[in-house]
Amino acid sequence: KKEEKDGINRLPYKVLCHILSFLPTKYAVGTSILSTKWKNLWTSVPNLDFDDELLLHGRRPGSKSTQDLSVSFSSFVDRVLKVHNAPCIHRFHLKCGQDYEPSQVNAWICSAVWGKVQELDLNDDSTHKLFSSCPVLEELSIVKCGMKRIRCFKISAPILKCLTIKCAIEDEYNTEFCEYKIIIDTPALEYFRLYDFVAEGYDLKNLNSLTEAQLHVELSIPKLEQKGYAYYGQRHLELMKGICSVKVLHLTGDYMEVLKLSDCNLTTLRNVSHLKLSVNKHAGWQFLPDLLKSLPNLLALYFPMGLVHERGGDCRWDQPEWVPRCLLSCLKKILICQFQGQKGEYKLVKYLLQNASVLSVFSVKSHNNLTIEEELKISKKLLLPRGSKTCQVVFS
Repeated sequence: KKEEKDGINRLPYKVLCHILSFLPTKYAVGTSILSTKWKNLWTSVPNLDFDDELLLHGRRPGSKSTQDLSVSFSSFVDRVLKVHNAPCIHRFHLKCGQDYEPSQVNAWICSAVWGKVQELDLNDDSTHKLFSSCPVLEELSIVKCGMKRIRCFKISAPILKCLTIKCAIEDEYNTEFCEYKIIIDTPALEYFRLYDFVAEGYDLKNLNSLTEAQLHVELSIPKLEQKGYAYYGQRHLELMKGICSVKVLHLTGDYMEVLKLSDCNLTTLRNVSHLKLSVNKHAGWQFLPDLLKSLPNLLALYFPMGLVHERGGDCRWDQPEWVPRCLLSCLKKILICQFQGQKGEYKLVKYLLQNASVLSVFSVKSHNNLTIEEELKISKKLLLPRGSKTCQVVFS
């Protein structure tokens, strides 16, 4: 046994730190009593793992002894962060089951950020306490968030103006997906961007100040096979209802495809005046009239990425037998970029030009890869009948 103990002690300093990095910080600190060599070894461990449940040991929640342990846990975290001297923090895990001051939780997380943390791992309560402890927060970006241990992702900030949530989109054929609910309570929010597969639920409150929103959705094959199209439809109804005050709406990714497949009746968004569509799938264009039907006061329609996805193919378009009200009464401007002159593109253009009764400008920009001859051919074929006598067709 003595030889084995000496064998461990002979290991290089970095190797010992690597071994301790697999332990919760409570146990890593406990190794300081082993010998003089181990006394300060834990201070160089690149991983910090704080979990107050390790201090409870079956005690009844809310009891005085539990409250005392909360104080002990806070003091422990403070002491560790004060003396920790690793060049950077590879992983910072924080799990707070007890009640702590939001400012205290915020200080711990800020300490990790100052320590150049590479991976920040919080549970539900920690994230909520973090955001609620920032009363003057105006801009928040959450990027590459996997949501793997989160069941309820809540953001409550009184003066937050700009919010971006970009979840870690994995391969669409990955059989693993997370189930979480997104709750947002931000009365001053003006800009909202969500990049996600689809959450289990959306509860968006008090978004009356919302001016612009971008919703990017990716189809999850495993979730689609397990829960069906109706599931996607219901989640998107929740999402649309939450942003009903938005004025500029940008839909990207598989959003049109999702709406088409789920066959849901969209919420009417009366405040939307500008719509931007940048989509991945071609079949989703068939849902365009239904989408426009939900936007009765639309003034401008933009296709910044064109009508054909960059991977090739043609947009699928069959002439519908009806026309949404906004085309007949209020749509003034249409812009299509990256136009390639394919059959499906002309069909869609023809539908818009013929039925947009009050259109002022119909602008088309060609794809960069087209030759001059191809551009000339397109410009001639765009001389189509127009429903608006004052409409000016601009090709560039």
